[in-house]
Amino acid sequence: MAESSRITILVLLSLIVIVTVLLWFNAVLVPYVKVFFYPCNSTRDSSAQQVYRVSGNQEQHEVYEAEIVETFYIVNDIKLEENKQNRINQRPKNNAQCINIRNEDRFDCDPEGAITQSNCEKRGCCWRPVLRLTVNQSAGIVPPLNVPWCYYPSNYEGYKVNKVYNTKLGLNADLTRTTPSPYPEAIKDLTVEIRYETQSRLRIKIYDPATVRYEVPLNTPDVSQAVNDTLYTVSISKPTETFSVSVIRKDNSVALINTTGASPLTFCNQFIELSSFLPSSFIYGLGEHRGPLLHNVNWTRYTMWNKDNPPHEKANLYGSHPFYLVMENDGKVMVYFY
Repeated sequence: MAESSRITILVLLSLIVIVTVLLWFNAVLVPYVKVFFYPCNSTRDSSAQQVYRVSGNQEQHEVYEAEIVETFYIVNDIKLEENKQNRINQRPKNNAQCINIRNEDRFDCDPEGAITQSNCEKRGCCWRPVLRLTVNQSAGIVPPLNVPWCYYPSNYEGYKVNKVYNTKLGLNADLTRTTPSPYPEAIKDLTVEIRYETQSRLRIKIYDPATVRYEVPLNTPDVSQAVNDTLYTVSISKPTETFSVSVIRKDNSVALINTTGASPLTFCNQFIELSSFLPSSFIYGLGEHRGPLLHNVNWTRYTMWNKDNPPHEKANLYGSHPFYLVMENDGKVMVYFY
């Protein structure tokens, strides 16, 4: 049965998204990447497109049911410590912000690994333990990820939109973080740059306008002005709202990117997280590793970090390829290069 998915991406350095025929997702390459897939067992709508609705900013958004994909980028085994500047002053306003989130819709609020209820609640997140499977890791068995115990409540605040304005290349938005970040060296002000590069290619870049950051010197397409007639539409949050962005395919209204209702944008000096719902669970790419061409999205993980090891299952190998392809339920394809 065709299913859909959602993705969480934690990125180092600036983030660039390119959408092509789909869709290209282009960002600065980083040295360490883990990709996590989570299953979804939620009830499906009886409609042909099998969608359900979630609330967001006083509107109803179609979100395709999904496995979850989480990608972590961490440099030099950074230890993310709590300090006075990182103490969160927000808490779930009511219990419904936690209990109304299904297990398959949880986004991990404490991905560093040392999960405690105290640290979770300091971040303003929900704490609800679930049964976990224990395996013998010394035997080379990779344990399943399972449901996060610490997860973001609904309406968790992060970056707010200050203003949205048109440019000759497309659309820009200025963001400001209104609450402390649980991670060190959070960037307060950000710019979101959206370029309508071709009829079928979109580029999104999120960056710190006050600091010049390293970007991998790849030859990517450049344009001088926006294309008017595109195969997609882009929507962004209104001023004063929490930042979210969506990219919709015009011919069938499929959400190619939809960050509404996912975990909030996090942008720190060495830790960036962006989450989005995806239209399908048919995912290919994210090399290099040994395994089937079609990814198993049933509680599995993949790492992109060049490693000189003899090829074996569930291990990163010689190359890192920040690229994946998603085949949608109707056979159309979108491609991400980040």
